[in-house]
Amino acid sequence: MYRWWRVAGISIIGLLITLAIVFTVVYAMETVEQKNTITKTYGKTVQNEINFNKTNITEHEIDDIAFAFQTIGFFDSSFPKFVSVVKNGTTYEISISAPEDIENDSESILIYTGYRDQMDSLLPNNKIEFKLVVNYLDNVVKVLK
Repeated sequence: MYRWWRVAGISIIGLLITLAIVFTVVYAMETVEQKNTITKTYGKTVQNEINFNKTNITEHEIDDIAFAFQTIGFFDSSFPKFVSVVKNGTTYEISISAPEDIENDSESILIYTGYRDQMDSLLPNNKIEFKLVVNYLDNVVKVLK
C-alpha cells in the first residue's frame, strides 16, 4: 500500500502541527498573565516593590498594604524590599524574600511573625499570611498564618 517513508513524513508533519498549536496556546496564556502582572514602587530614597496581578487584587488594596508595610517599618530606607501579593478570598498571601537559613532562624521568624501580626491589626478586614520564600516565589520555606 503506502511506503514507510510516506507514513513517516505524514506523521512528522502531524507532530509539527500539534507542537505548533501547543506552543501557541502556552505562549498566549503566558503573555496574558504577564500583561496583568504589575509592580508598584513605594518610597522616596529606597524603592520598595509590590508585585501583584491586577485581575486578582485592586491597586487601592495594594496601596493599603504598602501603607501598612511603611507604618510597621518593614518598608524602610535601609535597603529595597520586594514582595508579591495574591488575594485568596479575604486573605492576602504575601510572599517575602528571605535568607536561605530562615527556617532554622527562630529569631528572624519571630520578627516576621511580629510584622505579620501588626499587618493583621492594620488591615482588620483581611487575614494576612506571610510566605517566606528563598530565591524564587515557588520556593516557600515557611508560611506564617
